Amino acid sequence: MSPNRTKQTKIRWTDAEHQLAVSACPDRHLASWLRDMALAGGQRSRLRRSAKADPALLLQLSKIGNNLNQSARRLNIRNDLSQTERTFLFRNLASIEADLNAIRDLVENPS
Repeated sequence: MSPNRTKQTKIRWTDAEHQLAVSACPDRHLASWLRDMALAGGQRSRLRRSAKADPALLLQLSKIGNNLNQSARRLNIRNDLSQTERTFLFRNLASIEADLNAIRDLVENPS
């Protein structure tokens, strides 16, 4: 919930100044961006909207998270796992790690 903002500051711009300010914050409202910049001492705030995520990526991460939770639950609930079951779970965890590393590489280095 955002605070109840009651104070207002008016700014007069030239057309060129306004266009420059708007182009610096294309994904947000100018007033929000200016407020964040002022409150962060000129540093970009990371508390506002982040980049939109690809729905397919979110779905894949959800599947990986579900798989991880199932493996963790098995490990936490059962103390009498056979060597075969433990090997399966460790392979599953290694596969999850590889999937997450691949996704991270794709997100960090899109080509």
